[in-house]
Amino acid sequence: MKRRVVVVGSGAGGATVAKELASAGIDVTLIERGARVEGKDAFKCYANVHSAVEIMRAFCLGGTTMVSVGNGVRTLREEIQQFGIRLNYEEVERDLGVRLLPESLIGEGTRRIAASAEKLGFKVERMPKFIAAEKCTQDGRCAFGCPSSAKWTALNFVESAERSGARVLTEMLVEEIVLRGGEVKGVLARSSTLSHKLKIHRSGRCCPFRRCFRDAVASAKGFAAHFFVLSFR
Repeated sequence: MKRRVVVVGSGAGGATVAKELASAGIDVTLIERGARVEGKDAFKCYANVHSAVEIMRAFCLGGTTMVSVGNGVRTLREEIQQFGIRLNYEEVERDLGVRLLPESLIGEGTRRIAASAEKLGFKVERMPKFIAAEKCTQDGRCAFGCPSSAKWTALNFVESAERSGARVLTEMLVEEIVLRGGEVKGVLARSSTLSHKLKIHRSGRCCPFRRCFRDAVASAKGFAAHFFVLSFR
């Protein structure tokens, strides 16, 4: 019997797991509470968490990556390794197209700040970005949604999963995990129940690494999950 997996959330974590499992021939259904929108309209999907620290968040296919600014910095290495996870950063950067921001995309204001910082003794380096410089129009709309599809977003992985046969359901809020006899049978999404007799992968910005990887690995063997961290400066 072909294994089936339900992935909840289409952001960086969910889209990656869906892509990897679908490409391995596993039956994947990806559920997203937000809508499928064009990159230029992603700003309409902001749903920030207003707390002591403002948390940027967007509900749409591709999740918050749709309104990220494309920074691809290697961070939290030691923290991730504490969970026994060894990430292949080179492979992740290759998949996302991470490269140093080219000189052509550095504005005059940034150059002045960098020059002043160097005079004060600070080391200034160009930011690694998952942005295709040849597509970037320098319109400053990264955090609103890229109109020219110049930056990588989780939508790229969602579309890859779809090409491998994954089903994508949008505007469907998962409200409950369905349990029968102590086993997970599916999820309750609004008024519809998807009866997929396998693990539920709950993805999202607040999902602990241990649970994300445990649930994903329990669903299938022999695949790599490429998680990454966005760093904003």
